Amino acid sequence: FQREEDELGVIESYIGMGWAAREIGKLQQAERRYQDAMKRAKAGGHGSLEGQCLAGLGWVEQQKRNFEGADILFTRALNRFAQHDDKRGVAEAMLG
Repeated sequence: FQREEDELGVIESYIGMGWAAREIGKLQQAERRYQDAMKRAKAGGHGSLEGQCLAGLGWVEQQKRNFEGADILFTRALNRFAQHDDKRGVAEAMLG
C-alpha cells in the first residue's frame, strides 16, 4: 500500500495489525499500530477511520483493565463516528 501511495490502505492495514496484535495479547504492539493509524487518519481527515482507531485503543485499555480510560476512548470514538454519520461505527463504540 505504501508503494502505491494508497493512504487509506495503509491506515486500514495498521488498524488490522492492531486488531491482530490485540487478539494475541500483544497490547503494546496493538497500541502502537492503532496510534500510527490514528495519526495518519487524523492528518488525512478520515474521521471514521480515526474512530476505528479510538475504538481499538479502547479495547486495548479494557484488556489492560483500565476501564476508565477505555470509557473515555469509546466515548471519543462514538463522537467521531456520529460526526461522520457512521452508524456501524456508532454501534461498535457503544459495545465498548
